Amino acid sequence: ANLLKTHSENHTTATTTMPKAEKGSPKDIANRMKAKGLQKLKFYCQMCHKQCRDENGFKCHLTSDSHLRQMKIFRDNAPG
Repeated sequence: ANLLKTHSENHTTATTTMPKAEKGSPKDIANRMKAKGLQKLKFYCQMCHKQCRDENGFKCHLTSDSHLRQMKIFRDNAPG
């Protein structure tokens, strides 16, 4: 007896698309920058090897737990 059974059925899935951000809005600008890929390294943290999209993102990164943890590791390992 063959225990392998084949089962085929047509499955259709409905896809919905998210509405696009309003042209010129901060969300639209961020989406277009993201689509371009890596930007100029204007807002880049060398300690964490992290690039931020804008000044606000960079400021937020500087106060983040991950950045502060990296800075502590650097301080603890610094000579002198």
